[in-house]
Amino acid sequence: MVCAGRVYNPVWKHFGAGHIRTAVCPIVVGFYTFATSYHDNCERIFSDIFPHQTLTGRSCVSSVTMELSDDLRDALESHPNVIGTCLGTRRVGGQPTDEPTVIVLVSKKRPVSQLAASEQIPATVDIDGESIPTDVQEIGEPRIHAGAVRQAPPSERDRTTRWRPAPAGVSIGHADVTAGTLGTPVLHSETGDPVVLTNAHVAAPIDGSHEGDPIYQPGPMDGGTDDDAVGSLESAVTIDSAEPNTTDSALVSVAPDSIDQRILGVGQLVGFEEEPPADATFHKSGRTTGVTSGTRRGHDARVRVGGYYDSPVTFEGVTIFDPMSTGGDSGSLIGIQRSDGFYGTDLLFAGSDRVTLAVPIAAVRAAHGSLTVAPPDDTTAAFSDRVGQRLRAAYGAVNVSPADGELSYVVSTPFVRLDVAVATDRASFDAAVTTALTARDRPDAVPVVAHPDGALEDATIESISKHVCLVSL
Repeated sequence: MVCAGRVYNPVWKHFGAGHIRTAVCPIVVGFYTFATSYHDNCERIFSDIFPHQTLTGRSCVSSVTMELSDDLRDALESHPNVIGTCLGTRRVGGQPTDEPTVIVLVSKKRPVSQLAASEQIPATVDIDGESIPTDVQEIGEPRIHAGAVRQAPPSERDRTTRWRPAPAGVSIGHADVTAGTLGTPVLHSETGDPVVLTNAHVAAPIDGSHEGDPIYQPGPMDGGTDDDAVGSLESAVTIDSAEPNTTDSALVSVAPDSIDQRILGVGQLVGFEEEPPADATFHKSGRTTGVTSGTRRGHDARVRVGGYYDSPVTFEGVTIFDPMSTGGDSGSLIGIQRSDGFYGTDLLFAGSDRVTLAVPIAAVRAAHGSLTVAPPDDTTAAFSDRVGQRLRAAYGAVNVSPADGELSYVVSTPFVRLDVAVATDRASFDAAVTTALTARDRPDAVPVVAHPDGALEDATIESISKHVCLVSL
């Protein structure tokens, strides 16, 4: 251990601090005894405590585990007016039931009396020797949801204007596109680059885009110009006109300080969940309709979608939701709220007045590689909030509490107690040190002062770090 120098500490490695300064003194020696004694087992111990903000997330077994063969899909989709098939539950009077079914998607539902016998969908189909009922559901003519004129509710700040930093849920677009939605706060790509997620048809128009093209916020339809570039196109999938597509997604390279940590009207993105509960309520924040909610109607859909070429193209593996969107909402992240924040599940890309279509986050990952939610300090959140976000990410929300009095946060786990005071600048630093030293109600509590990186002179660090643990973010 060194005095007033940089030290390696497994506990603070997970907290993600920039610099950690301390000295060997009675106040903190127990802390470093703890850290050293658990050094060899740190990864094993803390892998159970610290949430990983990646595309894996929690899982839940779906209520429908069947699989539709291509032959069965082809047979059902050969009927007139049928535009797709998926798995889900039967609806009676527009309300979902618990009965698993094969959903046959039609643009317009017609009475059986108007159909010839050869045009009627069979009441049941055979899957692995089991008779499964079918349910014909009308979904209109799904199209991509970029470009719109209807705005979000007037009680909100206009999502079609320029925002800096820009939260997810506002207007964005390539120079040759009308407008879509900025889908996520800052993510880290597989190569570690800071990126945001949206649709390919929002950030990379077919036959008209190249890597490095500027992406505007707001999108061109909303007045965006070169002066409003918020990032540049990093990668995008190509939409195939002949073969089935699995995703409509693009990554936009950004400077982290140009993007807000929030999803507008929803809150902080904590992570991603590939297998959400089938009966969950899902939410999205979009450029045109703002925050809307709905349920999942079907999954593993193969469906034809218009708007890319002269004729509709086929997507497979799609999730179908209640109508939650309209034009301009393309690129919105759909997800679920949990006690610790918002988890993304699907990327919205199309819909009709009857349904919203989205690609599962697993398909996005398969196309672009692993994506990780950027740590809070990569954003422009208020400094004290960033400290709290990082503590909760490292130690778990249940172990981090806003403190009474002048202390900012208390971290209490079976292994360590931290009393954390926050100094937002040099002027507030002395008071934060005093608070950290005097607020302790347990002798084993470690006094910690978190401060912005670069806010303190080396001489101050040398002096104060003899008494408290200093953490810079």
